[in-house]
Parts: sequence; C-alpha cells; structure tokens
Amino acid sequence: MGVLKASVPLFIEVTGKKLVEETIRTHRDVADAIASRNPTAAHDAMYLHLVYNRNMIAEGTQEQSE
Repeated sequence: MGVLKASVPLFIEVTGKKLVEETIRTHRDVADAIASRNPTAAHDAMYLHLVYNRNMIAEGTQEQSE
C-alpha cells in the first residue's frame, strides 16, 4: 500500500490530472470484480488499468521532454 500511496501524487503530476475519472472507474471495476469473487474479471480490470496508465505516463514524460 505504501508504494500505491506514494505513486498517486506522482502519477497525477505526470498525467496532468487527465485520468481522474478513468482511475475511479477502473478501480471500481476491480473492487466490484473482487466483491463478486470473479478473479478473472479482477485480473482483466487491473491489467487494463495498468496498461492504460503505462501508456499515459509514457505520453506524459514524452511531452515533458519536448
């Protein structure tokens, strides 16, 4: 949890707060899947969230270096 808490402000800074709604939605999807005891849906939701975040971070760091 410490890593997650530390990464949130950094992620917000790098992406310029572009992903607030997407992050809330995907975290809700993960939590709903866990509550439904559906590990495949939880895995898929988290995987999509991480891939999307990785792409946004890459775009944000590229924009900052230009």
